[in-house]
Amino acid sequence: MKKTRKILIFCIACAFVFSALSSMFKSTVKLTADESPVSTGSESYNVSDYEKYISEKTDAHVAKYGDQTLTPTLASPVVILGQNYTTDYNGVAADGFSPAIKELSIAEFDQYQNSETAKHGGDKLVAHLGGYVSYEIEVPESGFYTLYINYYTYSGFSSATERKLSINDEMLFGKDKTATFVFSRVWGNDTDDIIQLDTTDANNYLTQLVPLIDTKGNDVKPLQRENPVLRKAYFKDDMGYTTEPYQFYFEKGMNTITLTAVKECVVIDKISVLSVAEEKTYADYKAEVAGKPATNGIFSSRVEGEAATSKSSPTLYPTTDRTSSMTYPSSYTSTKLNAIGGDNWRVLGDWITWEVEVPADGYYNISMRAKQSTVRGMYSNRIVYVDGEVVFDELKQTIFSYSADWQLVTLGNQDESFEFYLEKGVHTISMEVTLGDYAALVEEIEDIVDFLNNLYLEIIKFTTTSPDAGRDYELANRTELDLMNRLKEARARLETVSKAISDISGTQSDKTGVIDTFVVQLKDFEKDNARSLPKRLGTFSNNISSLGTILSDLREAPLMIDYILVHSPEYELPKANEGFFKGLWDGIVNFFCSFFIDYSSIGSLETDSETKETIEVWMTLGRDQANVIRRLIDEDFTPKTGVQVDLKLTGTDVLLKATLAGIGPNVAINVDSSLPVNYGLRNAVYDISQFDDYEEVAKQFSNSANGQFTFDWCGANGRNVEVYALPEKEIFLMMFVRDDIMEKYGWEDKIPNTWDEVIDLVADLQAESLQFYLPVNEEGATALNSIFVSLLYQMGGELYINNNKETGLLLEEGMEAFETWTEFYTLYSFPSYASFINRFRSGEMPIGISYYETYNTLSVFAPELRGSWSYYPIPGSYRTDDNGNTYIDHTSTVAGTGAVILKEPALRSDSQRDASWEFLKWWTSTNIQYRFGQEMEGILGSAARHTTANIQALQQLAWPADDLAQLVKQWGFLDSEDHITVNGQQIASFEVANNDGKVYPNIYGVHQMPQIAGSYITGREVENAFREVINNKVNAKETLYEYANNINNEIDRKRGEFGLPLAGEDEED
Repeated sequence: MKKTRKILIFCIACAFVFSALSSMFKSTVKLTADESPVSTGSESYNVSDYEKYISEKTDAHVAKYGDQTLTPTLASPVVILGQNYTTDYNGVAADGFSPAIKELSIAEFDQYQNSETAKHGGDKLVAHLGGYVSYEIEVPESGFYTLYINYYTYSGFSSATERKLSINDEMLFGKDKTATFVFSRVWGNDTDDIIQLDTTDANNYLTQLVPLIDTKGNDVKPLQRENPVLRKAYFKDDMGYTTEPYQFYFEKGMNTITLTAVKECVVIDKISVLSVAEEKTYADYKAEVAGKPATNGIFSSRVEGEAATSKSSPTLYPTTDRTSSMTYPSSYTSTKLNAIGGDNWRVLGDWITWEVEVPADGYYNISMRAKQSTVRGMYSNRIVYVDGEVVFDELKQTIFSYSADWQLVTLGNQDESFEFYLEKGVHTISMEVTLGDYAALVEEIEDIVDFLNNLYLEIIKFTTTSPDAGRDYELANRTELDLMNRLKEARARLETVSKAISDISGTQSDKTGVIDTFVVQLKDFEKDNARSLPKRLGTFSNNISSLGTILSDLREAPLMIDYILVHSPEYELPKANEGFFKGLWDGIVNFFCSFFIDYSSIGSLETDSETKETIEVWMTLGRDQANVIRRLIDEDFTPKTGVQVDLKLTGTDVLLKATLAGIGPNVAINVDSSLPVNYGLRNAVYDISQFDDYEEVAKQFSNSANGQFTFDWCGANGRNVEVYALPEKEIFLMMFVRDDIMEKYGWEDKIPNTWDEVIDLVADLQAESLQFYLPVNEEGATALNSIFVSLLYQMGGELYINNNKETGLLLEEGMEAFETWTEFYTLYSFPSYASFINRFRSGEMPIGISYYETYNTLSVFAPELRGSWSYYPIPGSYRTDDNGNTYIDHTSTVAGTGAVILKEPALRSDSQRDASWEFLKWWTSTNIQYRFGQEMEGILGSAARHTTANIQALQQLAWPADDLAQLVKQWGFLDSEDHITVNGQQIASFEVANNDGKVYPNIYGVHQMPQIAGSYITGREVENAFREVINNKVNAKETLYEYANNINNEIDRKRGEFGLPLAGEDEED
């Protein structure tokens, strides 16, 4: 045993030595901004919509005005104040209630006192909440100008503002000629976290973050708070293809500018028309500042990266680097916030600003300790701003190459470091993510992906998506396909892109490997005249998807910053990395500390409030979620209630086992909707309807959300309604549509409103070898299929009848719903399995139904489809209301999670029971659900948008206005002047014209899947019946009848087990 231990220690030591030696021999390159990549020559790529716009306007200008300049010089900017709007759409904002335009009195808001409107004597600003707003601006000469906006963000929301722009009622460029512009918010660390400037050393200033410390000695990640300050921005390309501000053509005289709301609110101060700026090089800048007094002495002002004063996104919070002890501050035993950025700072347009103070007027260099160790074989690029300006053109491309080590970067070119003339006082340095020379490549790859997807869709017209391997489709001989020329064109364009990426990066990368693999396949197709293409169609499609993934990777440019250093030219820069022996020692100490210290533990904050009680809360979410909840508890829940919370991360399968063993928590959150009633029947979960204020708390959620956790039964003592959880998440079905493909085939007017119209559309889709997607469970699954249950409710059926003692599937509505569902597969050949995300992206499935959280996935997974898809409520079924009139029911089923109180601890202590209830109410409240959603989207981006069950909280999250309206409509919370009566209830209805031209009332809503004793058997038997029908082509209704009887038998068995009345037994209702 001792010998083994010695061998193990020896091996570990050798590993550390090897690692340290490897690091020592790695070259640490001092990068400068002049190390620009080889020019790619955009003339070899596709012409963008913006370039077409410039070309068309230029040709028209020359034809009309001859040699008159295209870019007139204005004596001064043409300015229109936000309050002087001419027209607005008198609609409502995204919440469905607020007016589209709201005028804000400057006198009532301190932050608006520095606005340009106030300086010009104006008295109000305009909050643009929804709809559109127009301004008239007069320009002296026809030509190209840039647009500039001064704005404030409208606090209370989380994501950037988006607006469409039109000039003189003309849409400009972009998809569907819809120019969309993004205006960022301004975020900063929470005020509890202090940014401290140390000037005790007159020659070396240090600005650092002083964060809160938790009970385990770790720095607490600060929450991000929005700072609604005045922000100024050009109208420019948020996708990064064009780094210069966009140029817009205006005719001489009066012009109309219209902004249409897409997402979020904005307070407009002023809009300016500016002359197109002339380029300024560093040489021009040097000449401009030449002769000004030079800096006296050697000086440095160091700002720690985590001490950033503002940023464009709440994702850009301070982070931890443990790879180097030279990253300040560092600790072997605790987690320190000592850097900023990393993988979070990768999104185009995201910026970070630091404030730095210099003691005297003079010339200074700007250096930074940075690391780009994420994207191998590529570099990250940043635009650098000094005091809000790009002072010369070379700062538009500052390159950070890949390296596993930290690098010390001084802004400069091959000949010299840039010297910036700064006056005494505080200055700002900002860095913004940009594509640089990758921009043209990204745009070209996006065009190639679109080109190949269109080719693929045309190929499958002849081959289908599952070609016959033994058949020669003679694709090369089909003149309408022009296959060989298109394959050669794609191959040549991909070869050019691959070479350009290598030339720009200076090395090969895995990105070029993917492209080169595709090139090899295309060459093979050229050699065999595409005879092998049908056999390799799946690989061909996968390669196209891989190109789409490269697009996402190329658009992301991560970078971590340790510190920014402003210093006199004579200042001696520190080393970027520790030496060999220091690195070796750090590695050994960290290794042994890892055996005793849990760096991932979640500590709490000390609180001044008196502790009344301590409860234990278990959660099955991730660590990022846990950190956010921990901070919310410490800053909001515990100070308000005096209740301490011991928050623990657990697996999904341990709750019931721990509870039955008597070691469970007081509260569990993120519990799947199928479990609370199941646990409640086993006396493991507390009935929260016993609390006096339950009914009031439940009003925050839909009936369907509450219904998932309700057990309604009748016994000898009458009716019993027990509730075992408060809702956390609620998701329901929506219909996703590729608008571009629907338009391509002329199907814009065929987006289905009913299931009959789905069948009509499927005929058109299948004629083009395209498909409609419906979700299908994997074989062996026991969950109820969401489409079947939605059809059942739309047709007026119920899953359970007779006080939940029998299945409702034996009734006519259940039989009809099951038959309709199975016919999608037996008669109309819907796919029984498909990856909807991938096929929606490729266009094979341009329309389909999925839970609405798919929206978040598509937004991140398929950025190239931005503006090309939308979603709608699901198709509906015809029904008859109480007055005998036909209407269309669009009810969707729901799924979700809840928060429960465990029964045994609740019965053991009244104070812990009450504290647990306070926690449930707090956690599911509108404010906390919104803040949690806001924080998670800040940390993980829009893919993590919280699918909260809280009605008001969902509507406050960062949804585009049109998309939120569709979501709220399906949810059943969009009101209407018209109502119809269904089963004695008044329900809001909306008149919709079907594709046959007839107009019917349409109702929308969601409905839960009730949980009863033995409800698990329903999903299992329905799934078995479904597989029997589609695999063996047997009669649907007869098959369901057989399996539904099995459901009843199991329900009887489980009700008997729990002592509940059986079907047919007398009871008091």
